[in-house]
Amino acid sequence: MFTVQTKDDEMLTVPQTVVDQCKTIIDFKEHLICDNYLPLPEITSATLKLVIAYCEKHHVDASKIETTNEGSSTTPASPKISDEELSNWDNNFLDMKKSELHYLIRAAQYLRIEGLLEVSVQKMATILNRSPDDIRVTFQIKSDFTEDDKEELRGKYQRWLSGFRVRWF
Repeated sequence: MFTVQTKDDEMLTVPQTVVDQCKTIIDFKEHLICDNYLPLPEITSATLKLVIAYCEKHHVDASKIETTNEGSSTTPASPKISDEELSNWDNNFLDMKKSELHYLIRAAQYLRIEGLLEVSVQKMATILNRSPDDIRVTFQIKSDFTEDDKEELRGKYQRWLSGFRVRWF
C-alpha cells in the first residue's frame, strides 16, 4: 500500500497491485523523495480511482495464472479471465465522456501505465475516428513501443485487432 495526494488534495491509499503497474510510483519509491506520500499534482481523485480500477482488473498474480488464449492488448489476462471477457471489460470501462477519457490518458501517461495508455488512446482514436498515432501527436504522447515491439504485438494479437476499424499502431 502506498499513499498519494491528488490534485484536489485528497489522500488515497493505492494497493500494491496497482503500485506494481505504475512506473512513476515505483521510481518515486526507489528514490524516496518523500517518506509519507507521493503528490500527484496532475491527477484528480476521480481519475485516480479509475486508474486503480483498471490496474486491479489487469493485475496478474503469477502464482495463480491459468493459461488463456493470448492476453489482452497490452497486459496479460487476469487469473481466470478470458481474453474476450477482459476486452469486453476494457470496452465497458472506457465508455465515458471524452473529457474523462482525456484525463485518464494523461494520468496513464503521467504514471507510465503502458497498458492503460494504449487501450485508452485506442478508444479515443476510435471515438475521434483518427489513428492512435494522430491522437498521440494531438496529446503529445510518446509511444513506449519500439517498431520491433509493435511488430511482435501485431503478430500476437492480429485476430483481436482485426475487429477495429482503426489501425492499432
